Amino acid sequence: MAHSAFWRDLAVQFLALRDKRRLRDGGANDSVFISALQTLAMRGASEIAVAGASDLLHIWLEELRKEDLFQSLVQSNEILSEAEYSESIYKGFTDGVCEASATFCDRREAQAVQAEFEEKQRNNPKNWSQLRQNFEAFKEITPDIVLFQR
Repeated sequence: MAHSAFWRDLAVQFLALRDKRRLRDGGANDSVFISALQTLAMRGASEIAVAGASDLLHIWLEELRKEDLFQSLVQSNEILSEAEYSESIYKGFTDGVCEASATFCDRREAQAVQAEFEEKQRNNPKNWSQLRQNFEAFKEITPDIVLFQR
C-alpha cells in the first residue's frame, strides 16, 4: 500500500490539473492536458493494480466507477449547439475525472493514515505484551545466540 503522502500529493496534482484547465480558454493544449491526466491516473493505478494487470488507465477509471465517484457527464437543461454540447461533455468528463480522482486519492490517503497508525502502534514497545518485551530485550543482550534452530 502506498504511503499517505503519496495519495495526498496525487490528490493535489489532480485538483491543480483541473484548476489549470479551467483557467485556460478552451481547445489549446488539450492533448497536453489529456496526457497529464492519463499520467496521473496511471501513477495512481500503479499503486492499486493487482499482479497481471496491464491497462493502468482502465484500472483507474474502473476504480472510480466502482466507488460511484464518477457518473454523469452533462447535467444541464440548457439548449446547446452540437459543438457546445461536445465541449461540455468533454469538459465535464475531464473535470469530473480530476475531481473524482482527487476524492479517490483522499479516501486512499485516509486508509493509508489508518494503516500507518496501526503499524506504528504494533511497533511501539509500550504496546507489546510482557512476553514480547522480554523476548525482544533478550535478543538485544544475546545477539550471537541462535534462538531457534532445526
